[in-house]
Amino acid sequence: MMKIKNHQILHEISRGSLTTVYKARHLNLDRFVLLKVLNSQWLQEADLLERFRREAQISAQINHPNIVRVYDFEVSTELVYISMEYVEGQTLQQFLEAEHPVSFDTGLQIFEDIVQALVYTHERGIIHRDIKPANIMIDQNSRARLTDFGLAHLSDIPAVTEQGQSMGTPAYMAPEVVQGAASSVQSDLYSTGLTMYELLRGESPFNKENMAATLHAVLSEDAPDLSQFRQDIPPWLLNLINEMIAKNAENRPQNALDVLARLKEKSSAGGSVKEAQSPSPVTTKKKMRWPIYAGLLIAAIVLLILGWQQFGEVGQVPGSAKNTALLVPADTLFNSGGNTKSASMINDSEGNGSIAAGMENQKSAIIDAKEASRPIAKSNTEKRATGYFYPICTPWAKIVIDGDSVDMTPLAAPIELPPGKHLVELVNPNFKISRQWIETMENQIDTLNVRLEPAFGYLNVKASPWAKIFIDGEYKEATPLTNPLILTTGRHILRVVNPNYGVVVDTVHIELDKTVEKHYTLRNTN
Repeated sequence: MMKIKNHQILHEISRGSLTTVYKARHLNLDRFVLLKVLNSQWLQEADLLERFRREAQISAQINHPNIVRVYDFEVSTELVYISMEYVEGQTLQQFLEAEHPVSFDTGLQIFEDIVQALVYTHERGIIHRDIKPANIMIDQNSRARLTDFGLAHLSDIPAVTEQGQSMGTPAYMAPEVVQGAASSVQSDLYSTGLTMYELLRGESPFNKENMAATLHAVLSEDAPDLSQFRQDIPPWLLNLINEMIAKNAENRPQNALDVLARLKEKSSAGGSVKEAQSPSPVTTKKKMRWPIYAGLLIAAIVLLILGWQQFGEVGQVPGSAKNTALLVPADTLFNSGGNTKSASMINDSEGNGSIAAGMENQKSAIIDAKEASRPIAKSNTEKRATGYFYPICTPWAKIVIDGDSVDMTPLAAPIELPPGKHLVELVNPNFKISRQWIETMENQIDTLNVRLEPAFGYLNVKASPWAKIFIDGEYKEATPLTNPLILTTGRHILRVVNPNYGVVVDTVHIELDKTVEKHYTLRNTN
C-alpha cells in the first residue's frame, strides 16, 4: 500500500489538474485524514508552492467547530501536501443534489453554521474569497463545515499572485471583485448570501452556460425573488439574503457578526418558524387573483370602447407624444445612466380625464421604449464602441492582442477592445504559446480559459570522467546519462561536479523539442 511521508494512502478521492486528494491514515496521529497533494509536474512552480504554504499557514491558525481542521503539511520542491481532518459526509453541493428541496429549518441551520465560521475567521483578519457549496462540508451530524482556504487572504501574510487563478468562482464572486476590487468582508458575505439563496432555491441565480454569460449576470442581473420559488421563507430572511447579495457592497450588512445577531434574534424569538408557517403573501394573492383579473378585464373592455368612440382611430390620441415615458429593459448591458420608469408612472399631463388616452399612452410608451432601448444604452454617440475581453490562463501568461502586448494574467479587470475579431496570444517562456481568434461584441464580455501546454526541450551531458549534474541548484543524476534530461524551455544554470575533478558551471538555453549537447573534460584538482 502506497505511503506519503507519515500517511498510508487508502484510496484516491479525486484527481484534478493541480492536486490529487486521497483518503489516508495519518500514522503518527492514528486517524483518518484527507490528504491534498500537489501533482509532481507543478513542483517547480514557485507561485503554486507559495499558495500551498499560505493555505497551510492560514489553516494552522484556525480552530473552530464549523471549519475543517488542518493537522500537518509540508511544502518543498520534492513534496507538497496538506493533511486535514477527514469529514464523514458530503459537500453542500452534493447535499443539495440529493436533498433538494431542503427544508427551511435545515437551510437556516446550515446558514447559521457558515456565518459562525465567518465571524471567527473575519475577526482574525482572514477573508475566505471562495465561499460556495463545493467548499462547505455537511458532516454526519448535519453540521456545516467551511473548508478550502486556498484563495484566502490573511492580513499579515504577503499576497501572492496565483498563476491562472481568478479570485474565486465566477458565479459566486461579488460584482466589485469581478471588476477588480480587493476581496473583503462584504465580498465574503455576498458569496455566503448567494450560497444560502442556492440552498433554498436549489440552483444558483448566476451560474450560466458559459463564463461570459455568468460574468454578465453577476454584473448586470438581479437574482429572481426567492418568494417566487418558495412560500415558506419568512420576510425577515428574504430581506437579509437580499441585503447580502446587493450589487453595491455598501448596501450589505456591516459584518458577519451583524448577520449572526439577526439570525439568533429571530431564532430565539421563535419568529422564523412562526412566520414560515403563516400564510405567505404569495398564497394570499393566488387565492384572490382570478376575481380581480376578471373585473379589470371587463372594465378595460368597456373603457376601451368608450375611448375608441371619443377619439377615433388608435394612434391619434392627443398628447401621446408628450406623455411617453421610456422603459429601459432590465437586461441592458452596463448602466446607461437613464432613469427607468414603470408603466404605472405614465400619466396624462394635460389632465384631459380620458382613461382611454392614458391607456394608449401606456401602449405607446412601451412600443417606443422597445425601439429606443438600444440608443439609450449608447446615449453618448461620440463614445467609441467597446467590447470586453477577460482571459484566464494557467499558469500566468503575457497577453498579446493583435501583435501588441497589453497586460498579464491574472487580470484585475476585463480588457476593453473595439468590437470585432482579434488575434490573442498567451505567452509564457516555459510553455507553448496559445494563439486563438476571438470576436468581441459591443458591451459584452468575451472570455477565454486556457491551460498552456508545457514547453520542453532536452539536455544531454557527457563528462569525462563521471560527474553529478545539477540544474538550477537541484541534483538530477550522474553521468553517463541513460536518456537526455527533460527541461522546460528557457535559461538554466548547469553545474557539473566531480569531488576529485572540480566543478564546471555553465548556462544552457533549452529550446522547444530540441536537444542541447554538452561535453566536459574535468581536470584533476589534486
